[in-house]
Amino acid sequence: MFSFLGDTMGIESRRVRMFFIYTSFIAIGSPFVVAGMVVDFWRNMTRYIRRRRRNRLWDL
Repeated sequence: MFSFLGDTMGIESRRVRMFFIYTSFIAIGSPFVVAGMVVDFWRNMTRYIRRRRRNRLWDL
């Protein structure tokens, strides 16, 4: 399959294989990266909200 695509496009089959390997890593890993970014954002927002609630005299 990869050699057919490489021959059709005029590219080495090794490069076609590497392209599919890289895209599979990106497709599998991107949900974990996005989820991590969402969790970090959520944690930072909760810390920010908790800090803003401290308006009592002894918490200053």
